[in-house]
Amino acid sequence: MTPDKTLPDFKTLDELLRQQAVAMTASEMHGLITGLLCGGNTDDSWLALIHDLTNEGMAFSQVLAQPLRALFNTTFELLDDTECQFNLLLPDDEAGVFARADELAGWVNHFLLGLGVADPKFSDRKEVKEIVTDMSAWRYSCAISRWRSRAAHKRLMRRNRNRHYTDISESVRSR
Repeated sequence: MTPDKTLPDFKTLDELLRQQAVAMTASEMHGLITGLLCGGNTDDSWLALIHDLTNEGMAFSQVLAQPLRALFNTTFELLDDTECQFNLLLPDDEAGVFARADELAGWVNHFLLGLGVADPKFSDRKEVKEIVTDMSAWRYSCAISRWRSRAAHKRLMRRNRNRHYTDISESVRSR
């Protein structure tokens, strides 16, 4: 593998998908492509599957098709690399923990979709069934954790807001 093979910028690909009215994020698209590759779909039929799954069977414009081909080829090379340099295409740390968790869950969900589409009998093997079950359970627990974290965050904000109002009312009374 050549050292310059890296995944595209998340924000750039995400914006391009949005501009082309594809109802997927960059993470979800990368998960889907990775699932197709891991399911054994390495020929040119992957793009037709992507069209079927994301664009009602209609081909993408060249503006989007070219970056998706590059993403497919780079992902294939990174998966095939003996140095194990494969990474998930996720937003950077600036996006925040909730946004990153949502994108990770979307990546996993679409990876499983790609895997199932590429080889529907792939999950019949015991080892694969365990991995898919673990990933699905993780996705569920991640959703529960996000919900609990958001609920705790809202409680904390309410508590802080109430303290703020209490502090203000006490300062007004002391005048």
